[in-house]
Amino acid sequence: MPATNFEVEGVTMFGSRPDDSFRYQISLQDEKVNIWLEDRSSKKQWQSGFLKKEDYVTAANVFVDATAADYVSCFQQSLDCSMDKTEESQRKLSTLKGGKLQLDMSIKLRLLQSARDVKY
Repeated sequence: MPATNFEVEGVTMFGSRPDDSFRYQISLQDEKVNIWLEDRSSKKQWQSGFLKKEDYVTAANVFVDATAADYVSCFQQSLDCSMDKTEESQRKLSTLKGGKLQLDMSIKLRLLQSARDVKY
């Protein structure tokens, strides 16, 4: 089965940086995920580089049989979720040394009568 390559994009904000908004693009290429952000005011850009599944999936957040495309969908939902719905999804953007950024995302997934918080 050939790999599916695609991109999703949108605009998001972070509670940790309430005065800034960011364009984002999540790309899937050959089962590797790249997350790109651009500050809409300063036009500064950052990207993760193409990550293999083991770079962002751990034993604590893995979904059995999930494809990289499924994770892209999950990441997009987290970035698109309203800032008011913190019980559904949270995202945080932290500035590190050298102008690097750390993006943390969590989303609550429900199945039947149970819920699970997963973090990336």
